[in-house]
Parts: sequence; C-alpha cells; structure tokens
Amino acid sequence: MLDTNTCIYAMKGSAGFTPRVALIDCGISIIVMGELEYGVARSVRVEQNRAALIAFLNSVRLYSLEPETAMHYGRIRARLAEQGQLIGNNDMWIAAHALSIDASLITHNTAEFSRVPNLSIDSWMKD
Repeated sequence: MLDTNTCIYAMKGSAGFTPRVALIDCGISIIVMGELEYGVARSVRVEQNRAALIAFLNSVRLYSLEPETAMHYGRIRARLAEQGQLIGNNDMWIAAHALSIDASLITHNTAEFSRVPNLSIDSWMKD
C-alpha cells in the first residue's frame, strides 16, 4: 500500500524514486486518495494536477475501508497515546488500513510510521 508521499513521488517521477514492483500491483487507501484530492484542490494548477491524479489513480488499486480498519485504528491510537507518541490522525488511519489488509506501507515518512506496532514499512526513495 502506497502512502501519500510515495504517490506524489510516483506522479512527479521524482529523482531517487525507485519502485520495487509495478504500480499496477500496488494500491492506495481511500484516505490517501483524500489527501491527494486535497493537494489538487489547494494547488495553483488544478486542471493539470487533476489530470495527473486521474492518470495515477488508473494505475493503482483503490482500497476501501472495512470495519476491521476501525478496530486497528482504535488500538493504534490508544497505544500511541499511552506512549505519548501520537502521529497524524490521517497517518493513523492509513497505518490501520495497511494492517487491516496485511499490507506493507510504502512511505518515505518512516520515522513517524515506525511508531506503529506491527506495521511493515519500506521506502522506495533513495536518500
């Protein structure tokens, strides 16, 4: 499952972005889609960015939320709150979604997501 920043790197063809599998074999959470839609809505090149987003969305799977995701979210949030290590709310939902479908999360935000217990993470960006 691709995180928002990985999707942006893929859409821009960012230097250092090195996918390990074809995008067609990857998916994104509906939460990530919402973050990408927000970026388009706030951009100064809405039409150009909308076209890029549509092309990208046609190249990946879209995962919808299931009740199990909410269960994982509640557990993640409670555990991180107990540890005083909360991460962004959308990031907790994205992590919960990856856990609920037993997927690795591909993100360049490894410092934040590494706080989530049992979440498999990887980065496709060379530093």
